[in-house]
Amino acid sequence: MLAIRTLAILAVGLLGAPSMAFAQLPDPPASPPEADVLQAREAFLRGMEFAGERRFEDARREFVHSYALSGSPVALFNLASTLRSLGEHRQAGEAFERLLADPSLPSPVRSQAQPMYADVVTHVARLRLHGELEGATLRIDREPARPLSGGSVTVVVDPGAHDLAAERLDQAWRWSGTLEAGAARDLLVTLSAATEVEHPDAAGGNDDALWIGVGAGAGAVVVAIVAIVVGVVVDGEAQLEPRTPLVLELP
Repeated sequence: MLAIRTLAILAVGLLGAPSMAFAQLPDPPASPPEADVLQAREAFLRGMEFAGERRFEDARREFVHSYALSGSPVALFNLASTLRSLGEHRQAGEAFERLLADPSLPSPVRSQAQPMYADVVTHVARLRLHGELEGATLRIDREPARPLSGGSVTVVVDPGAHDLAAERLDQAWRWSGTLEAGAARDLLVTLSAATEVEHPDAAGGNDDALWIGVGAGAGAVVVAIVAIVVGVVVDGEAQLEPRTPLVLELP
C-alpha cells in the first residue's frame, strides 16, 4: 500500500506569468519494469524533499519523472498540487482531471482533490470553438499546432493575451484577444483564404465547460500572491491504490 505524509506547500511569487514548458502530461506505463519502479521511487522522494524546501520547480521535475516511470496516482496528485502552488493552473487542472477520471480512486482522496480542482478552474479562462474544425489544426500562441476534429472543442488557457490560429490546407482563421480568469467565451471558426483577426466582445461568460487544456498563456503578472496547497493525507482507511506495483512508504 502507499502512504504519504501531510504536505503543506506554500508558494509566494508571480502568478499568471508565462508558463514554463509543460505541454502535456506524460503517458503512464501499463507495467513498468522493476528498474523504472526504483527510479520512480527515488524521484518521488526527491520531489517530496524539494517541496518541503519550497523548491517547487525542482519538485515538479521530479514528480513528472516519477509519474512518467510509474503511473502512480500519488505522484500525479503531488504533481498537480505543485503546479497549483506555482500558479500553473492550466497544467494543474490537466493533472487533477486525469487523477479524478480514475474510477478506482478512493473516495477520501477524490474528496480532497475535487475542491482543489474546482479552485484551479476559477484561475483559468475557457474558449469554446465551434464551426469548421474537422481536419484543421489549432495553434495557440507559440505552442505546436494540434489537430482538431468534430464541430466544437473547448480549450483552456491561462488569463492574459492570446493568439489563436486554425488552418486547413490553404484556409485559415485567426483570433486575438485578452481573457480574464474565470472567463468563458464562444468563438465561431470560419476558415477562408482571406482571414481577419477576430476580436472578443466586452462580455464574457462564466458557465461550465469541458476541460481540454490546449495552449499556454502569457498572462498578466500578479505580484506577491500567496497560494497554500495542502497535500493529500493517506492513512490506513484512505490509501491510494497505484496502477502499478510502485509502493512508497514515507515517514
